[in-house]
Amino acid sequence: MKSCRNAYGFTLAELAIVVLIIGLVLAGLVGPISTQFQIAQASANQERMDAARDAVIGFAVANRRLPCPDRTGDGVEDQRGGGDPATFGCAGNIYEGFVPWATLGLSPGDYHGTRLRYRVSAEFTRANGDASAATCTVTAQNPNACTFESSDVGDIPVCQVRNGCPAGAAGAGWLMRPSAGPPATAGAAFVILSHGANRLGGTAVDGTVLPAPPGGSDEALNAPLIAGIGPGARATANPFMSRPTITGADAAACADAGATLCNFDDQLVFVGAGVLVGRLTQAGVRLQ
Repeated sequence: MKSCRNAYGFTLAELAIVVLIIGLVLAGLVGPISTQFQIAQASANQERMDAARDAVIGFAVANRRLPCPDRTGDGVEDQRGGGDPATFGCAGNIYEGFVPWATLGLSPGDYHGTRLRYRVSAEFTRANGDASAATCTVTAQNPNACTFESSDVGDIPVCQVRNGCPAGAAGAGWLMRPSAGPPATAGAAFVILSHGANRLGGTAVDGTVLPAPPGGSDEALNAPLIAGIGPGARATANPFMSRPTITGADAAACADAGATLCNFDDQLVFVGAGVLVGRLTQAGVRLQ
């Protein structure tokens, strides 16, 4: 019969050391795993946004104009109605709302279950040859009677650094800046925005209006209440913000005033007039 005199178990001190080591290993994994999960979410969300961008361009190829936004939540574009003047491209002369997912054959929201925001420049919502545009006012930003022409430029401002985008003036932070000049510069033809994983300022696919971002933040610039958006273009004082994600502890290093204003996880895609016209030309669409 074997002797058990040399057999022994772990002491409490040894068990404590083992538990400590396991805890340290798991703690070291939590950060990278969480980061990888956030990256995967952002990537999946970006795929949906890219699909929406391509669908908008595909609509333009088929219809020689860009779609109007969905203002009512049914997923259908709200083009100007019978009661709207001929100078309007979209209903009520309002060009910001939701991506018209039903019109475009898309899913109703982004990866996080929030409707995608969509803004379109007015001059691109009128098909070339639209006879009702004959009375449309000609402006520096819209020289061809409001119809989609190859010479048109976008009117949507997009900024990447708040203090580098002075209202009504040039600055290093501008990605797209509409201006009649001199020198003349162009805004985006259309913008598609996701309110990110925090969903602040968005609207859920079921129509629930989600909490607003902190006032004065970059996310707040991206998220005016859809129901409160008025006619006409976005001013350069209220541009769309497109910049890297900053969340959690990293927000403390942001240059803005306080971590609350630095948190940012919106994702945005935009297309300029030159790219849009180029894509249509490649597809065989001829514009005046």
